[in-house]
Amino acid sequence: MELLKEKYIPETRTTFNEKTFNQTDHIIFEEFTVDDKSFKVYKSLNVIDEQWDDFVYSVENSCFQQLSGWADIKKLEGWDFIRIIYVIDNKILAGYQLLTKKIFWGLKIAYLNHGPVIKIKDDVFIKIMFNHLLKVLRKEKVLISVISPSENFNEIRDDFNSHYQKNVMYKKIIEAEAELDLSLDENTLLKRMLRMRRQNIKKGEFFEHKIVEGGYEDLQDFFSLMVETCKRNNVKPNPPNFESLEKIWEYFHSRNLLKLYKFLIKDELVSSILAFEYQDKFIPWKYGWSGKHSSLKPNDVFHWELLKLAKSKGFTKYNLGGINKSVAERFLSKECMLSKKGQKSSTFFKMGFGCYIKKLPESFIYISNPLLRMVYNFFITIRK
Repeated sequence: MELLKEKYIPETRTTFNEKTFNQTDHIIFEEFTVDDKSFKVYKSLNVIDEQWDDFVYSVENSCFQQLSGWADIKKLEGWDFIRIIYVIDNKILAGYQLLTKKIFWGLKIAYLNHGPVIKIKDDVFIKIMFNHLLKVLRKEKVLISVISPSENFNEIRDDFNSHYQKNVMYKKIIEAEAELDLSLDENTLLKRMLRMRRQNIKKGEFFEHKIVEGGYEDLQDFFSLMVETCKRNNVKPNPPNFESLEKIWEYFHSRNLLKLYKFLIKDELVSSILAFEYQDKFIPWKYGWSGKHSSLKPNDVFHWELLKLAKSKGFTKYNLGGINKSVAERFLSKECMLSKKGQKSSTFFKMGFGCYIKKLPESFIYISNPLLRMVYNFFITIRK
């Protein structure tokens, strides 16, 4: 077995640095005062905003989907963006990036994912900011907004006012993720896995394989493998096309936030994983598998070797992404048995590595039209 070796230097993981705010390419949206502190609210004009990116990366537990490059990528799928930035003394202290899409009569729908991004811990400011978000949505003619808050949302939950209702309409929001604590030693990580998973990993000792890092020239092979895998699983590929994948690579790889890893048996490409390396997290985001050599369990071996690689590079979390929360909870419960369908799910595969359930804040919805809002509230009441 040959494992990719790479010297880890924390300072070179990303090029983002916190800087003094420059008003160029931003327009003033509003000004207000909190406890004698003057805040200025700006709207970002350019889709790529390096100042915003520097800020987002500097905030602990922020998400790469709040970076401006994500908005640029989503333009290929028909989305526009609204980026609002809150500044005091020429420093960004909070903000959010909304993705928007026109529906009819000039009205829009909007999605705020993993936001707002907040560094300041001022309760009065946070309450004003959430009220200001409503003003932004109305001014931008957003009819319906889905808000999936950031990980730090629990700290500011009390400031989320009654204008935001619990989301029971849009069901594709991820409610939980499977995650591993890489601060544990390898023996402990192995012991926490399913015995079946350990046995599958053990098979890697008996066949020749290696992990190598890929480049742009390998993207087409990765995309083909991903599409094949999606067809077998009867799901749509995401990213939906190679152009989107190229855009993702162009932005995130140039900032040392995205890597492509290939798993080869002898010299044959069998699997490939596109992984985000963001803050303290190693995130195997998308994968493709040829379907070959299934008896050798190549994907179990691949993840184990990547897990060790992430650990050696200084990451503290190995995040396998979204899971079905109820299936994961049944998996962890000794009293509940999973159905055959549950045992074939991606949730079962991920949890089999000994992951814990990382629950995400519940999502909310805002409807600007009073009549539609009343109908929605009535629907929630009936549902209860």
